[in-house]
Amino acid sequence: MRTIAKIIASAITLFTTNMDANAQISIGGRFGVSANNVVAPSLNNTLSFNPTYNYSAGVVAEIALGNWLAVQPELNYTTKGFGMKLGNNFKIFDIDLPLGVKAETKFHYLEMPLLLKAKFGNELIHGYVAAGPTLGYALAGQLVGSTTVLIDVKLYDAPINLNQTGFNRFEMGGAIGAGVGVETGKGQLFLDARYTRGLTQSYEIPVIGTKVMNQGYGLSIGYLHRL
Repeated sequence: MRTIAKIIASAITLFTTNMDANAQISIGGRFGVSANNVVAPSLNNTLSFNPTYNYSAGVVAEIALGNWLAVQPELNYTTKGFGMKLGNNFKIFDIDLPLGVKAETKFHYLEMPLLLKAKFGNELIHGYVAAGPTLGYALAGQLVGSTTVLIDVKLYDAPINLNQTGFNRFEMGGAIGAGVGVETGKGQLFLDARYTRGLTQSYEIPVIGTKVMNQGYGLSIGYLHRL
C-alpha cells in the first residue's frame, strides 16, 4: 500500500514540476460498472470462462497541459475476475466445487491509472480520448458459488487466500478510452467508456495449468471540480 502511494505521489510530481503556476487543476470522483474476464496466451478449451459484472469507484485529478491536453491520474477501487460453469467436480484456489455449480471469482483491487487525455470540441461540451498505464494491487479475493433451480441460489461465498503460490498481487496494465465532458460552471460532468487489460499474469487456473491476465470493459460517470 505504501509503495502504491509513493508511485502516485511521484507520478503527480513528475507532471506538475516546472509547469506554469497558473495551470488548471481539477479534482473529483467517478463511479462505474464493468464487465470483466480473463485472457491467456495459450488458453485451450478445457474450461469456458464467462464475464463477471462489477462496480468501481475512485478519485480523479485532471492537470491541464494546455487548452486541449491534460494528464489524468486516478485512484480506483475496482473488482475483477471471471465466471465458470462446471460440469464435473472441480477444485479451484483450494476450494472444492461440486457438479453443476456456477462459480465466480472476484478479486478486489486498488488501481492507479495514469492517463494522457486529448480533448476536442468547444468550451461547453467536448469529447476526449485517453490512454495510459495502470498499476494495481489485489486487496482480497472471494469465490462465489451458485446453482440454478428456476432462479440462481447462492451456495457459498468463500474467501480466497491471495498468498497462495501462483498469485501475483501486483498488476501492471494499460487502459484506453473515450468520453464526453459537459461544463457546469464550476467544473464538468463526464461520461467515460474504457477498455483495460492486464499486461502481467496474475494467477494460474488449476487443471489447465496456465496463467491468465485480466481484461475488462467499463462505463463510468463522474464530476471534476476546478480548483
